[in-house]
Amino acid sequence: HLNKGGTLERLDRVLVTYRHAPSASSQSFRTPRKLLLQLKVLALERSVLCTWKKKFVLWGAGRDGKDVLKTLQDPNRVLCFVDVDEKKIGYYVNKELGIKLPVVHFSFLAKHKETMERLQQAYANGNDDDEE
Repeated sequence: HLNKGGTLERLDRVLVTYRHAPSASSQSFRTPRKLLLQLKVLALERSVLCTWKKKFVLWGAGRDGKDVLKTLQDPNRVLCFVDVDEKKIGYYVNKELGIKLPVVHFSFLAKHKETMERLQQAYANGNDDDEE
């Protein structure tokens, strides 16, 4: 629907209730995690990434972030991973894809220089919360 130019609107009533089985509240618990991820990445590529010509950043250098990278049609479009876990900061190397990507702290991507410097200082001081 959306791929064909359709729109979404919020309504205050239920239009359709769909269940795979009468007693099932959700099918996702029976659907493999990687299949769901592949479908999400495909939708992202078709609806958003197809219009972007530049590289982009993936948030999260953990299991799911790495799986997103592996699922992308062109993983070379990823500039870097961003994460808050300092144990992951450094580089991610995937020999199968032939990729070595930096993993940076989120503070390095702040839009405004003052914000970036404040976040980096908080990170350097061991305070990721940035509460002052």
